[in-house]
Amino acid sequence: MICAEIWFPQVQKEFSVYEALLGQSKIAEEHPVALTQKAAGVEFIGNSRVALGWTDFHCEFEAAKSPKSTIKYGLKLFAGYFSEKPCFRFCSRGSPHVNEEMGDGLPARAVPTPHFHRVDSGGILYAYQPDPLLNPVERDQILSNPQLGANLFCQEANLFSPNGGFVVVKIMATEFDLSTDDPLNGATFPP
Repeated sequence: MICAEIWFPQVQKEFSVYEALLGQSKIAEEHPVALTQKAAGVEFIGNSRVALGWTDFHCEFEAAKSPKSTIKYGLKLFAGYFSEKPCFRFCSRGSPHVNEEMGDGLPARAVPTPHFHRVDSGGILYAYQPDPLLNPVERDQILSNPQLGANLFCQEANLFSPNGGFVVVKIMATEFDLSTDDPLNGATFPP
């Protein structure tokens, strides 16, 4: 039995459309994509509609960042035609994804983060790591800088900003909660 979380029956039926979606140049309508926090302690989230040029085919890009960890963030591409779930995504941190056995041996099944997820012709979500994520130096740079992760996501998904460059993902400052006492009240600072 296939887990509903990782099975995309519409992609299985129309895999060529899915492949065309990923291969097609797409433009994020928001620039930059502003990540905001809905409440204290909750992740920062931002999204943008994606212009594809296909009639009645709607896509959305979403970026999320943990408020507690500078290296935990995720990037997703949604296409409602296939599912409400993201059909392509990037995870910087988390548990390894265990791919289906494909003849490479059991050790090859677990793909550690950071990794991408895409759907295969059978409609099954699988994880993979492109070359930059296999290089320890590049991987560490991508982990420590969400914008570099967004740049790699843009390359893998053929997603561009309105000016043709990479989509900029930016955390926007949130308002201060002025209902609490000032933590710096009474502090003195050297001249």
